[in-house]
Amino acid sequence: MLKRCQGLGLVSTFGRTRSLPPVMEATLTRFSKIVWVASFVFVAGCPGPTVVVGTDTGVSDSGLGTMDSGPRDSGTTSEAGLPDTGVAMPDTGVAMPDMGVAMPDMGVAMPDGGVDAAVTPCTATQYRNAAGVCTALTTCTATQYQSTAPTATTDRVCTALTTCTATQYESAAPTATTDRVCTALTTCTATQYESTAPTATTDRVCTALTVCTAAQYQMVAPTATTDRVCAPLTVCTAAQYQMVAPTATTDRVCAALTVCTATQYQTVAPTATSDRVCAALTNCVPGQFVMTPPTATTDRVCAPCGPSSFASTTNAASCTPWTVCTNAQTETTAPTAAVNRVCTACGAGTLNCDLSPANMCEINSTSDHNNCGTCGHVCTATETCVASVCTPPPANDTCAAGAVIALGAAQVTVTGNTASATHDALTTCGSGPDVYYRFTLTQRELVYVDSYGSAFDSEVSIYAGCAGASLACNDDSCATAQSQVTAVLDPGTYSIAISGFAGRSGAYTLNFQHIPVPAGSASSGLLPVGASDVTGTTVGAPTQALCAGTSPTRWYQFVTCPGYAGGAFTATTCAPSTASYDTTLAVANGLNATGDACNDDSCGLQSSVAGTASAGAGIHMLYVSGFNGASGTYTAHVVRP
Repeated sequence: MLKRCQGLGLVSTFGRTRSLPPVMEATLTRFSKIVWVASFVFVAGCPGPTVVVGTDTGVSDSGLGTMDSGPRDSGTTSEAGLPDTGVAMPDTGVAMPDMGVAMPDMGVAMPDGGVDAAVTPCTATQYRNAAGVCTALTTCTATQYQSTAPTATTDRVCTALTTCTATQYESAAPTATTDRVCTALTTCTATQYESTAPTATTDRVCTALTVCTAAQYQMVAPTATTDRVCAPLTVCTAAQYQMVAPTATTDRVCAALTVCTATQYQTVAPTATSDRVCAALTNCVPGQFVMTPPTATTDRVCAPCGPSSFASTTNAASCTPWTVCTNAQTETTAPTAAVNRVCTACGAGTLNCDLSPANMCEINSTSDHNNCGTCGHVCTATETCVASVCTPPPANDTCAAGAVIALGAAQVTVTGNTASATHDALTTCGSGPDVYYRFTLTQRELVYVDSYGSAFDSEVSIYAGCAGASLACNDDSCATAQSQVTAVLDPGTYSIAISGFAGRSGAYTLNFQHIPVPAGSASSGLLPVGASDVTGTTVGAPTQALCAGTSPTRWYQFVTCPGYAGGAFTATTCAPSTASYDTTLAVANGLNATGDACNDDSCGLQSSVAGTASAGAGIHMLYVSGFNGASGTYTAHVVRP
């Protein structure tokens, strides 16, 4: 009879322990059992209640080969009524086949030794190995999991945890008894990007790439891990055009439309994709006018000026008629389509009566008989055109009708014009028209006449009455075109003629001066500028009444020009000068009597006189005489400015 020692296996009735592993024990075939039954009688040598395994009935096995069901020990009391150990032994789960052999009953009852060997129990962290020894359970490492749980008699089985590859992630974390589950990472398609990167335990998240709309362009290209960035396409304003068309990845480029300037017009209108084209406006040059003004989109139209008109500026609105010169003007610039006629005023007293540019101002309207003052104004046969006026001859046109000069103490001045006069045959001093003046002397005098202040090149002459040759004639004195004459004349009537050099005529001024001199006398000489001594004798000289009575007298003179400044005019017979008699000295001016002076007995019987030589043109005189008819030799010291 076999007995099972709780947790120790089978023991023979001979007292020898035969320890079998649970698997082997469970897998014993009926054949093996028969052999064991035949060979051994197990005794109750276990430390505790003995479980009767079975008693051979002596019945031959049916040989049907029925598979052992292999149930787990129930752990309940069996056979002899003794309590079981309470340890449920697991069935191996292996159905053992029946050997199909009927073993004969041996018919022998095997006595039990009655004593079981003592067995030490294993701890929770041990299992009993095949040798019945408690052995430490294997501990799985951090890189392992328990693939097979331990039993009382089997060790724990640890297996290496699965390691996820670079293209996998841990979809299920490992536990102590389960492996790690790795799953292939999601692969983003061409229309996706990785919005969330995978981790060791999470999958990659793919998101659809943004698709730019028709009003957008791709500003930033997508990458494997970033989305596409779209930006709105630039919209060209009304003042812009599309210079560069947009693409999927570039923006539209807008440029400012060209603005035509004030000197341009639009030849091609702008479109959404093309610029405005401007062209320079046509400029109407001088000689043209603007027939059609320009607009924003049309050019200026020019046309030439018509006859007798001009346009001197660019883009003239119209042409202007040429200026027409008057008779008082002459054409100095001929007109063209681009230039107006330039009329220049004729000089004073001239006219352009035929309006011919070639002749210019050919008429002297101040003297032209047929165009006196204005073109076509004809003077009568007895008139002369004078200062543009038809003028009859002056009253003193002839010597016989000479105007009378009233003599006085000072200078006499007369004026007139010879333009309307005729030329008298008497006058041989000058060939121009002449007029006459006459004067009458009651004593012998030094006579002076000049034409300073006249408006033409004049000539002056003096005649005795109205016949004979001239007593004095002069042209161009004192470095001027005017005349100056002097003559010592006896009492009588004389004529003065003023004419013009080479037929000249015009306005004149005559200045007349006279200073009395002794009858039958003549000048003793001209006094030079500055200091000088004059020597002579008065014995037998003609007499002259002066401040000390009537006595024989000698006289000296000098003539001055218009620019003469005048000054002190002195003379003396005092020492060192000498005289052999009681002298009298006097000075006189022809211009006026203001500077006249006379002296007797300034130093004893001798005299010193101090007068003034008047400024301007004229005659000046020094008298050397004596007291109450005295006469003799003299030396006088004279100073004149």
